[in-house]
Amino acid sequence: MAGDDANQQQQLSELLDGEAGLVKGRLLVTGKDEKGEVWIDLAHEALIENWQQFAQWRQQDRDLRPLSETLENTRREWLNERPDDKYLMPKGLLTQVRDTWQQLQPDLQSPQQDEDFYQRSDVDDKDPIAEMERALTESQLREKAARVDDLLPLQPLDSLVLAIQAMGENQEKLPQQILASVQNSLNRVVNKARVSIPFCGHEGNVFSVAISADGQTIVSSGTDGTVRLWNYEGLSLAEPLRGHQGNVSSV
Repeated sequence: MAGDDANQQQQLSELLDGEAGLVKGRLLVTGKDEKGEVWIDLAHEALIENWQQFAQWRQQDRDLRPLSETLENTRREWLNERPDDKYLMPKGLLTQVRDTWQQLQPDLQSPQQDEDFYQRSDVDDKDPIAEMERALTESQLREKAARVDDLLPLQPLDSLVLAIQAMGENQEKLPQQILASVQNSLNRVVNKARVSIPFCGHEGNVFSVAISADGQTIVSSGTDGTVRLWNYEGLSLAEPLRGHQGNVSSV
């Protein structure tokens, strides 16, 4: 790398070999080949040692390139199997991809296909967790149902409240399936529990009563035109709700 012009050669010499030159700054190295021609090259190791940010980028690229290639190869294998979920990303690879997904994306050869493959693998990996949570919920509900039966002979009111709570929890957490044990325990307690609790307050006949899902609050209405709130022990929770000009037949 040199020109015939003496001034250009002088400038090049200063650029390379001067006090502030690239060679003395260890950014470039120079030499001569067998024919005596001068060569100039980057001092790669010097750059890496003295430019920490560049070193980090270089190491990151070294780490991510094999991972992106593995991701590509795994996706192709999955597609070749028409695609079968058992060929989705194995857990170890999926964990690595999750941790570096943002950094991986610029190096992907097929970004959209790889993202679809990653998302499907991620969902498939989380399904067993959902199954475990569902199994735990079912187990807890069955325990409550068994507790309802244990309480029924001795504490019928508590048994009734627990049965209502279990049914409400079942409907909230497993809306597509009412467990037979929960349904049966509620049926038994409703048919067998006999609890006499006076609810005193209405000034006429009571037409309608409803119980909250958690079994803690009762609402009633009747011929006096009021709606009243109670706890399950028959104690009033608030002033009567007034405003109707006639009977309140349903709450």
